[in-house]
Amino acid sequence: MFRRVHEEIMEACCKCRVVGLSAEDMRDLYKVDDSYQNTYIVTHDKNEQSYSCECKLFGRQGFLCSHIFFVLKNTDIKVIPSKYTESRWMKTSLVRAVHGYVPDSLQHISVVDEKQILSNELTTMFYGCLGRYQCNTDRLLDFATGMKDLCNSLKSGTTPTSALDKRRMVEDFYGMARPELVEVHPPEVVKTKGSCSSKGSRIISQREKAIREFNKPLRKCVTCQELGHHDSRKCARVKAKEKKNAKGKEKC
Repeated sequence: MFRRVHEEIMEACCKCRVVGLSAEDMRDLYKVDDSYQNTYIVTHDKNEQSYSCECKLFGRQGFLCSHIFFVLKNTDIKVIPSKYTESRWMKTSLVRAVHGYVPDSLQHISVVDEKQILSNELTTMFYGCLGRYQCNTDRLLDFATGMKDLCNSLKSGTTPTSALDKRRMVEDFYGMARPELVEVHPPEVVKTKGSCSSKGSRIISQREKAIREFNKPLRKCVTCQELGHHDSRKCARVKAKEKKNAKGKEKC
């Protein structure tokens, strides 16, 4: 229902236009053209402050059409007249259709479902808190704990204790009040040998070592006269020669 009325209002604001205007006694006749290339005459009775349109949407559906909304906008009407807001889907109309009469108390007062209003408020409050604290684990834990305490208290028929009452209970149990200034704090964390708490003590993988070695600048080896990541002490030719000499000594 709200979406249909919203569509009619948007149609009136963006797509309707006046193609003709005339006056007869205390009535103004507007020729309004809509986005469907249809032209309807909207009558404004100044004596009764009533509006009627040839499309008859209010008589068929129970809400105003875009043509009347356009005339209301042009006449600087900020609030929809009350005679056009009493829809056939209200509870007063339902009582009249079912029972054939409406009590005097319901003639001018709309029936308000207090349980539905409270339910909507609670739903809005719950999802509002859930969306506000969904990135904070501590707040979500406090919210869940409070909800559990409230549910348990409602089941048992007792009222939940507030934070002030809990603090008073703890002070009575220990026999002393909580100091305003806390002088004793937990000790600082000591870095244990072998722990990986800092970057300097973490284990470097072989892949990272190879990448770091590859990114080093090249230098010329004195033994093999080639550019690489080794020197004369780590040269492969020197190691091969030393290995060959060691095998020759073993044969002797």
